[in-house]
Amino acid sequence: MPFERPQSPTLPLPLIFHPKPGKTLLWLGISLLFATLGGWMSLRGDSRGPFLGLLFTFLFVVFLVRLVPNASFLKLDRDGFTLRTFFRDHFVPWSDIDRFFVVNQKSYGITTNRYIGYNYSEHTRKLKAVRAFNRLFTDAEALIEPVGMKAAEQAAILNECLLRFRQGQTAPR
Repeated sequence: MPFERPQSPTLPLPLIFHPKPGKTLLWLGISLLFATLGGWMSLRGDSRGPFLGLLFTFLFVVFLVRLVPNASFLKLDRDGFTLRTFFRDHFVPWSDIDRFFVVNQKSYGITTNRYIGYNYSEHTRKLKAVRAFNRLFTDAEALIEPVGMKAAEQAAILNECLLRFRQGQTAPR
């Protein structure tokens, strides 16, 4: 069920976004197809078959795990956001964030993916080397893959939560 932006001036917190299964199901089917092709190549005596079969069987399992409920989500609450990927949580407090924005990934001048980028605030001392390395490739110090909606919509919601935190208007727990 897609997220619909509430008409009220405040967002209800906590707010949890779950990924849509469409793209994952597509990659699951593609990986199954190539894993089967690798098995068929192995039976025909092609030395590349086992490698292809094992690689795409691994990818099939990865995409299958992504479909498990609560394997991944983005949760916004009064203290910050939690990004869960493969059952591992990463929490970032609002106080560590400067701003959120959309980052376009391009290939040959064509936008292929859109991510939510964010930069840490000046006082944050976490991961300085990683942040500097990331800025070599994008304008962002960190990236989030949009979860359940378009990157621009989710970045706007994240910025709204960040603004509410800065103004001290977070919703009660």
